[in-house]
Amino acid sequence: MGHEDTINTAAARLRQLHTDITALRRPAGDTTRTPTRVHAPAPLDLDILDHMVAARDEVISHTRAHKQDAPAAPADDTIYAWMDANTAHLDDAKRRAGRALVVRQSMEHALLAGDETVVRREPCPRCACWGLSWQSGPQYAVCLNRRCAALGGGPSTWSLAQLAHHHTARLETIKAQSAT
Repeated sequence: MGHEDTINTAAARLRQLHTDITALRRPAGDTTRTPTRVHAPAPLDLDILDHMVAARDEVISHTRAHKQDAPAAPADDTIYAWMDANTAHLDDAKRRAGRALVVRQSMEHALLAGDETVVRREPCPRCACWGLSWQSGPQYAVCLNRRCAALGGGPSTWSLAQLAHHHTARLETIKAQSAT
């Protein structure tokens, strides 16, 4: 999976969130009675809207930090391609940070949409097994391999930022190996 695929995936997941934003969520099987409403509910999911605004702002901030004269950012899912085009002049380390940002946001989009398989598709950065599971309460991935323990003896845990960094480093290693 190359960087262009990562951008396309992040954009597709952002598009899906845009579609989901108009669907009000109610937990499956929730039959509890609710008090009579005084006001109508919001016509869209405000948590998703807040996430989308924060993600867009982060991409714009990252891009403008490296290229102040970048043209106006698009208001749709092409924002990742805009960021990539405006940061193409950066050195490898800074481009890697931008790629990790896109991967992390792509994972966040998927998790917000209810797709926890994005975490399972990543190998554990410590033991390289494919046994990661997403813990939605504390918001981290945990390695289910009993032999993969953290320093305190508990299971290895990983933030989305750590997984995204590992993902981009792993892709670059694969790309370098296939080039030789």
